Amino acid sequence: MHYASLPHTMQAQWDLLELIFESYAKDYPEYFTLTREGSRWTWENRLLKLKDTFTFGDPATLSYEPMEYATRQAQGEWVLVDDRDDSLYKSAGMTTQRADYSIRFNLGMSWSEWHGPVPQIQESGLLDRALKFLKRLRVGHPVRRLNWTLTVNPRMEISAETLPEWAPTSPGNGAE
Repeated sequence: MHYASLPHTMQAQWDLLELIFESYAKDYPEYFTLTREGSRWTWENRLLKLKDTFTFGDPATLSYEPMEYATRQAQGEWVLVDDRDDSLYKSAGMTTQRADYSIRFNLGMSWSEWHGPVPQIQESGLLDRALKFLKRLRVGHPVRRLNWTLTVNPRMEISAETLPEWAPTSPGNGAE
């Protein structure tokens, strides 16, 4: 797991924690319980044998920042983005199965900066169309996106940080 955040994301982190915990408690009540008494919340994750009480809005009452605390218990890749200057900027993220990139390196980058290295993406128009789609998303209308990278390798961790470990066996590097 790799986590990184910029300081200005704290409110969005609490929003994400609330979204994940409410969803899990509603959709999987046999495993998760969220109890609220004002700003005092108790979260129970029976799968991990975890029960924590914290003050919503006070990061000092959690063992990690709110986003990291919640996403350590949620499968997938989670990214908070800022919408400014007609682009999206990567401001926080938790990755568990990264494909050829580094959340820490990309932190603070714009949409075109973090996707720019993908071969032929600018010329295809895909980058602009995807950005327009994302900028039209609205609160209360969630969507999910599957990772668009295909890797023919059973390895789950293919991040930039682990490149020396997996690149020598990757197709195109003389490993065929």
